[in-house]
Amino acid sequence: MSMKKRLAPLALTVLVAACAGTPGPGEPGYAYNATGEYAGSFVVDGQPVSATMQLETVPPGAVTGSFRVPDLGLRGQIAGSVIGDQLTFEATYYNPESGCDGVATSTATIGEGGTTIEGPLSVEECGQSMGGSMSFRR
Repeated sequence: MSMKKRLAPLALTVLVAACAGTPGPGEPGYAYNATGEYAGSFVVDGQPVSATMQLETVPPGAVTGSFRVPDLGLRGQIAGSVIGDQLTFEATYYNPESGCDGVATSTATIGEGGTTIEGPLSVEECGQSMGGSMSFRR
């Protein structure tokens, strides 16, 4: 049997094994996809506010979604990515109370199964920088 004929089954086996490997971010079965409706709070400059997030993670880990803070009349869009168990995102919004656009950024930790998202939060609004945190559960 020629070397070429002996390597063909080996190459096919390696290819099948690679395709059947561990799922990556955004693929079904990935342990840290941030997908679904989350409820929780943002804490900015020590002030907690209830909020919701609707997120979707698609391959290769791109995250899109929206958030709402009903008590403040805020709604915004979220764009980011999942790498490992970390969700890095930027949320943009308009605050009708201040009349300013705002940007919130975070690199948060996603819990096993994507059930929680928690981490630090930075907010820029009206030229002011504010720090805080976020904690959400699905």
